[in-house]
Amino acid sequence: MINIRPHPQYVQAAIDTGKPVLHVEEIGLKERIEEEMFLGLRKSGGVSLDQFERKYQLKMETLYKEELITLQQRGWVIIDEGFIRLTEEGKPFGNEVFQAFLMDSNKLEFLH
Repeated sequence: MINIRPHPQYVQAAIDTGKPVLHVEEIGLKERIEEEMFLGLRKSGGVSLDQFERKYQLKMETLYKEELITLQQRGWVIIDEGFIRLTEEGKPFGNEVFQAFLMDSNKLEFLH
């Protein structure tokens, strides 16, 4: 969502319409899943496999099977007690881990 600027025009739009919004951008399923992974892996608790499945009707272990195997082999992530988390060894490689969860066109078939 992009709000109206500058401030006086924002305030006037809020008064006139109650919505001082210039533009609303819809976020697709692909982007929501990627964001879930990026934000969740930044937390010490990680990403819940069960919550992911309930939220997106997809098993993370199916959607990201190859990536999870590779990241676990490198010692950068662990799946433990129903959560995927960055390991201490993986934290310095966080950006590479996050990049592994970006979806290419092959992954998009899982979303349809």
